[in-house]
Amino acid sequence: MARKNEPIVRYTADELKARAATMPVPDGSDPDDAIEPVRMDRVSTTIPLPRAKDS
Repeated sequence: MARKNEPIVRYTADELKARAATMPVPDGSDPDDAIEPVRMDRVSTTIPLPRAKDS
């Protein structure tokens, strides 16, 4: 299988920083812009076991 000589990443770190600097900062008028803490009672650290498929 031939390997492509293309870069893995699309943008350099400097390009990403320049793009982030041009993005507007939310003014807080939209409640969806707020970051809320995650309620720990809803967090599950266990992964359910896979169920057998019914035929």
